[in-house]
This record gives sequence, C-alpha cells and structure tokens, in this order.
Amino acid sequence: MRFGKATPALSSPRTISTFISIGAGMNVSQVDANKAVIRRLVEAHNRQDAFAAAACFAPGGTNHGRVAGPSGMERVYRNLYAAFPDYHWELQTLFGEGDWVALHVVQTGTHLGTPELPVFGGLIHNVAPTGKTVSVANIHLYQMRDGLIVRHTAVRDDLGMMRQMGLLPETQHAGGDMSRPDR
Repeated sequence: MRFGKATPALSSPRTISTFISIGAGMNVSQVDANKAVIRRLVEAHNRQDAFAAAACFAPGGTNHGRVAGPSGMERVYRNLYAAFPDYHWELQTLFGEGDWVALHVVQTGTHLGTPELPVFGGLIHNVAPTGKTVSVANIHLYQMRDGLIVRHTAVRDDLGMMRQMGLLPETQHAGGDMSRPDR
C-alpha cells in the first residue's frame, strides 16, 4: 500500500485518517465504507433478503462478467435462496484496497429447492432437492464505485458442493481429497 501525507492542519486522529490516501485515489474512510457495503451484503444473504442484497449493486453492475444491476442480482439471489432456503455466509476474512473489497466466506445451506435460473454455474439446474446440507468455501471480489458494487466475480468449491449433495462421487484415494479440510 502507498500512504500519502496527512494534511497538517487537521487536529484529530479520526479526521486525519479520512485524508490518508490508500491505493489509487481512495482513502481510509472510503475503503472502510466499501467494506461496510459488503458487510451489509453478507447480512442480507444471512436473512435471505434478495432485495437488500441486490441494493448493494450499481445500475449496470456486473456479475461474473454479465451486466446484471440490482434487478438482475435480485433474480439471482432469489434463485439461490429458493435452492437453499437457509443460505448463509460465515465471514472468514474481509479486506479492501483501493476500490476493491475481497472476502472469504463459508457458504452453508440445505438443498431444498430447484432454482429457475442456472445459479452455481447451472450445476443444480433441474436437479431435484437432495435435502443435503453443504458447507462450501467461496472467495468473492467486488469492485466498488460511489458506495455500490460495479463488478463481482467469485471462485467457489463447486466440486465439493456437488460431492456433499451426493451428485458426484467422493474420491477413492486412501489419502482422501488433499485440497479440502476433513469433514
């Protein structure tokens, strides 16, 4: 990180932190504000509130390279919650730099529904509910502008999710799957 110089005329540490620049034209309070938006997104997911989660996105904001905006994201989230009515993110790590926020979450939920949209890469589209509970590592990257998400991409352990749902076989190796924690 590159730190700039604080304006000498400022007297309180809180005020000074507002003017310390981080990265490309952002300051501490902007990074913290961006992280707060992502915390609201996590909280909305944990209430299965598609409208509140989608409200974190800017008009024209993208999801995995596709323009979605708030209305498109609301449809995506409604489908996630339809498939997993107890959808939940346990926040592991959250950090920001410049206009980017990244987080590592463990996504949990019980597969009790069938989504209309091909969420999770279409892997569970037209799959009958399994009743299985999953715990899946996710890394999400969000680019922010004016307090809203303008770009989202993620990496999820979809293979692990499919195995936990009984849709793919577990490894047959005696050492197990070395890329995942023991369950």
